[in-house]
Amino acid sequence: MPTIPNSSNIRRRTPKPPTGVIDYDATVGIDQLRGDVHRTAQLVGAIDQFRESEKAERNRYDTERAQTNALKLFAHGNQMARDAEYHQMEDVFSEHYSENREKVLALVSDPDARALFGEQLEQSFVTKREQIRAKAYAGEIAHHRGVLTKDLEEMRTVASAGDAPFSEVYENINNRIDAAIKMHHISAPQGEQLRITFSQDMIEARLEALHLEERAEFLEQVKPIMRPDDHKKWSELTKEDRDDEISREYSDGWVALGYDRDQMLKASQEIKDEGIRGRAMSMFNTHLQMSEKNEYETAAKFYNDWAFKISEEGSAYEGIPKDELKAMTPQQRENLKAMYNSRLSGREVKTPISVYHELTNLIVVKKNHAAAMELYQKNLPSLSNQDRRKFSDELNDLEAGANKPVFGAKERLLLWLNDVNIEGKRRMEVTRDFESLVEQHQKVNDGTMPDEKTMNAWVNEIVERQSQWIIAGWNKAKIGEKGAPKQIFGKVEKELAVKKANDDAELYLSGVDPAVITKVRKQYHAAGIKDPEPWQIAESIKRAEGQ
Repeated sequence: MPTIPNSSNIRRRTPKPPTGVIDYDATVGIDQLRGDVHRTAQLVGAIDQFRESEKAERNRYDTERAQTNALKLFAHGNQMARDAEYHQMEDVFSEHYSENREKVLALVSDPDARALFGEQLEQSFVTKREQIRAKAYAGEIAHHRGVLTKDLEEMRTVASAGDAPFSEVYENINNRIDAAIKMHHISAPQGEQLRITFSQDMIEARLEALHLEERAEFLEQVKPIMRPDDHKKWSELTKEDRDDEISREYSDGWVALGYDRDQMLKASQEIKDEGIRGRAMSMFNTHLQMSEKNEYETAAKFYNDWAFKISEEGSAYEGIPKDELKAMTPQQRENLKAMYNSRLSGREVKTPISVYHELTNLIVVKKNHAAAMELYQKNLPSLSNQDRRKFSDELNDLEAGANKPVFGAKERLLLWLNDVNIEGKRRMEVTRDFESLVEQHQKVNDGTMPDEKTMNAWVNEIVERQSQWIIAGWNKAKIGEKGAPKQIFGKVEKELAVKKANDDAELYLSGVDPAVITKVRKQYHAAGIKDPEPWQIAESIKRAEGQ
């Protein structure tokens, strides 16, 4: 059955007059137009977004550039502030900022970005201005503290010199410190510390400058403001100084009267104060010791001069002036007589070995000039002419500090002789060997002393020869063959000889078949010797081979 169309399903058409143009569907054109509009909108949005991004990058670039110039602005301002006086630092910094602020802001082209950067710049300025203000205040405080310290030191100098009444100076110092506290140049604790330090220093400086008789009175005056410990210390020092002064008066009086020790002891009993008595006696004894030392040195000079004249120049004992003889000790006079008589008799004096050793030890090893000189003078008549000249030269060298290389080399030799316990005649011979080498060198070289290297080489040669002598003697004693070794040179020599023998034995054993060495070791083990020395093994092998 045919369907009757509903009016809503009938496409309506608008009647058009004939145009001769092909008709088309209008809905298709509208959809296309809508797509074009959408694409256009997207393009416009992208362009806007690009422009915004470009603007942001430009603002960022301008801001960073402005920030760089702001840093330079503040840095230059800081430098200018540092160069200014402390009371002008803040003004100099602020003025420099105001003059250059707009130049920095002008680097940001966008108004909004410029405004934002301007706020940040202002905040930075405020912060840095506060820092400058703090530095300026610190500079001001330091300046005022420096002035205060200088003033206090000047007042201390005035007080110590006594150029102004102490009470006035002390009051001025306190007022000056109080004013500095009120101006906040220093804190109250700092002021109190300054008050204590300068007042006590000022008091001590004044005490040191005062005469003894004025010091006690001043101590009583300043007692209320002195620390108790300091007051006690200075009171004790004052008493000690007063006692010393009194003691010195007693001692000087005894010296002026020409008292000896016995007379001094008798006179000192009249002094009631034990401390003063002891000090006076000590001062007098010191004076006597110095006098005796001067007398000793004078006598020694006369004695040495005439000993040389008698022994070397042939002067007569009778030619010694009486005043010089009187200055010498009885022993020195007897020595000179003995020397003179010995020369007249033509008898050659031989130096006792013990005296030679003791003098050599005092001069070369101990370097004790005083003791050596005393021993030399005491034994001068018993010294041979050669030894008298030798020890005289060495004493002069020791006193003057000359010929140090000779003493150094000789000291090495003597110390080695001590170590290996070589004594007696052989020790003297070894020492004289070295001295002969030195003397021979001087003869050949117009009196020139050998250098340190040459003398050390001589010492090494002497030590080597003596070591060989020790080892030879040790071998003759047949160490270890029968019971305990014979102690012919002492413990140190034994160790030295054994070490040398072992060194030689190891060199010999290096060319021996190891099997032979092992066999000999086993023989020693069987005999109860667990660790035989290399020299023992070498000797056993040599005996077995008939060497």
